Amino acid sequence: MIIAGGGPIMSKTEGYQRIVVAVAIEVAAHPALRRAVNVAERTNGSVTMVHALKPSPLSPDTARAAVVERTRSELEALQAGQPRIRGLRLVDDRPWTALVDIADETDADLVVIGSFVHGQLRALLGTNSDRVLHQARRDILVVRSDAYNDAHPPRDYTHIVAATDLTDHGRAAVERAAGLADAFRARLTLLNVMAHFPEDRENETTITPENLDPQQFQQDLRTEALARLAVGLRHPDLARQVAITTESVAHGVADHAREVRADLIVIGSRGSYGLNRLLGDTADEIMHRVPCDLLIVRG
Repeated sequence: MIIAGGGPIMSKTEGYQRIVVAVAIEVAAHPALRRAVNVAERTNGSVTMVHALKPSPLSPDTARAAVVERTRSELEALQAGQPRIRGLRLVDDRPWTALVDIADETDADLVVIGSFVHGQLRALLGTNSDRVLHQARRDILVVRSDAYNDAHPPRDYTHIVAATDLTDHGRAAVERAAGLADAFRARLTLLNVMAHFPEDRENETTITPENLDPQQFQQDLRTEALARLAVGLRHPDLARQVAITTESVAHGVADHAREVRADLIVIGSRGSYGLNRLLGDTADEIMHRVPCDLLIVRG
């Protein structure tokens, strides 16, 4: 059901104040860390770095201590000269799931992970990830690690696409996208993807009149709803797009991101905010398909 209203939406111009980022030492160029610092600079926030050592229960205590000290030195070198990085947490007794605990301890409003760490989390937690990370009630920015290197590090976002299903719970994501677009002075596009147009699934509030084409009627409804969102954001001329795909919503979002060369996609989360819910189902499929960073905003 399309229920996006036309009331004012106050952009979150305060930005992200407390950012926690997972730093994988072995990933060249450290794109997740660079992106976290970049966001902090634009939103006047601070960054806490987190690194989880690989477990090695058979290592002698002295050898393990040397690994801890060497890793801490590497992290401190990354921190040097970065005034936005104001915390460093080296985890030796827990895996990457400690990221959620530290986000809670620091009252973070954003968790940044690279796609490398995301892969480790999925492999590590499997179907138990929701149970373990059920309290991860934070926005999550997944940085497309393979899209950056030393020659092309993360820079200011220039084109942000807010993908919305036009329901009330998705308004938080649109609001956040608008705030970030202001902070980065980036273009913002509101996107709705209509997949597998279901003539037999029209609800009673949007039944197509007999003399109109059902797909065109539904597309017009969504276009009008996007226009109301733009007015609510106080940007009535904001770019808006209803994309039609014969595949999944994830395909539609990814295809549009490539077409317009977006460097950040913003989507909302539903229901429980465990990390596997945020990065599972449609969100997970989008993350694996989009050629850019993905911000998942809690509702």
